Amino acid sequence: MLNEKEFLRLISDSIRKRRLAGKISSEKLSELSGMDYSSINLIENQKQNPRSYSLYKLLFALDIDITKDWILILPKI
Repeated sequence: MLNEKEFLRLISDSIRKRRLAGKISSEKLSELSGMDYSSINLIENQKQNPRSYSLYKLLFALDIDITKDWILILPKI
């Protein structure tokens, strides 16, 4: 099992990789998710642990269906 720091790194890296793969700027992700740019920046830089609904909004904005696709962005442990 991952500890909290490892999990935050995994989430942060996954969000950033998906955003970059989709050629989406942080500003655009902010617009798509309805979240503040600075919050997204803090999450991607592992300075802030996203709340569950914030994580949902980011995943939705990145077109990740948490019920189907979430496992696709997580590496095998």
